[in-house]
Amino acid sequence: MMKMAKASEADMDMAIKVCSALEDIDRRFFPEGSEGSNDPDDFDLDDDEHCGRVLRHIHELLQAGSIGRVIWGMYVLLDPVNELIDPDADTLEPHPDIAQAGIDAKRYRALRRGQAWSVIDGIGDDLRGEALDAAIDAREALQIQPQAKGD
Repeated sequence: MMKMAKASEADMDMAIKVCSALEDIDRRFFPEGSEGSNDPDDFDLDDDEHCGRVLRHIHELLQAGSIGRVIWGMYVLLDPVNELIDPDADTLEPHPDIAQAGIDAKRYRALRRGQAWSVIDGIGDDLRGEALDAAIDAREALQIQPQAKGD
């Protein structure tokens, strides 16, 4: 799994402002907060002075955070290799394995409470609470260890 520094609130705020500025430019407006009016006839993409003002404004916005952490963070989140987001969904939905893990966690917590159920180990003893946790942890540790040659 690839790790990436999480975008800060300042990074996110800056990215939203940059996105808004770029959308204003696409509509031939001066970005909000830049020098110039918001009359689409006032922003001329072919005017070097206008473009310079807009570029300086965007550069100023970029100083407030890291747009890279926002963009690359989303890339890492969406990367199918990381199995965080459902690759088949059109919206941001948890990966099916994560959704299933949540269901399994609820089942385990109900079992762990020991109110209505218990698990019996191989020698007939009830496993409840911490003993159940320890038995599961021990089983997981056995599965993680590499097999020795000849096993």
